[in-house]
Amino acid sequence: MFEQKGLNVLLAVDGSVHSEAAVTLTAGITWPAGTIAHVLAVVPERWMLSGFSPEAQSVLVETLEGVRQADFAAAAWIAGHVSDSLQAHGFTVEAKVREGRPSEVILDRAAEIAADLLVIGAKGLSAPGEFRLGSTAHKLTHYAECSVLVARPTERAQPISIILAADGSIEAQRAAEFLCTLSLSEWEEVTVVSVAEARTGLPAGIGPAERRRVADVPEAVHRALLVAAEAHVSELAECLVNAA
Repeated sequence: MFEQKGLNVLLAVDGSVHSEAAVTLTAGITWPAGTIAHVLAVVPERWMLSGFSPEAQSVLVETLEGVRQADFAAAAWIAGHVSDSLQAHGFTVEAKVREGRPSEVILDRAAEIAADLLVIGAKGLSAPGEFRLGSTAHKLTHYAECSVLVARPTERAQPISIILAADGSIEAQRAAEFLCTLSLSEWEEVTVVSVAEARTGLPAGIGPAERRRVADVPEAVHRALLVAAEAHVSELAECLVNAA
């Protein structure tokens, strides 16, 4: 049986539909006992423009400060609303509102709490003056040191269905190990998939039209690739079965 322990889950929210999907997904997963949901709302930096007269500059500073205060109020409301929702689902919650560039603030917070998982929406709000968390999702998936779960709105009802890609890499093993820390018995289905990718070893510079198709790969090579893919699937499937 794979050891289950409480996790530090960082949930970055911005009030968008995709952010709501991240909250719904987080609330729908059965987490190990002791898991803490760290809710984070980010107020984006607003750059001060230069080149104005002293009078215009004064008005601009006052206006931007008013917008900044409104942003903080909105972020605090969003963080509080999400916290209340998660607490209603039995979570222990810690909420923070920070100011800065969303990707940098989120990564700093993840390091600060030693996050096991970062949950974000695939896209954020795009209207002027709103939080643009979604524009940083791509950067977070590349630079976060912890696992990242990107949520999208869906009409699919619980329980959750998962596809786990297996290729024999350390990253694939880590993905399986992370799933093993969760209560998979509550989930409808986990499908493990591996692709037998045929590589012909042609030199660089050869165009696509000149490359041989998979069907042209010698049968022995093709069979060896399939055997390797099946081994990858069996290894990760066994890990998940033992965890259940």
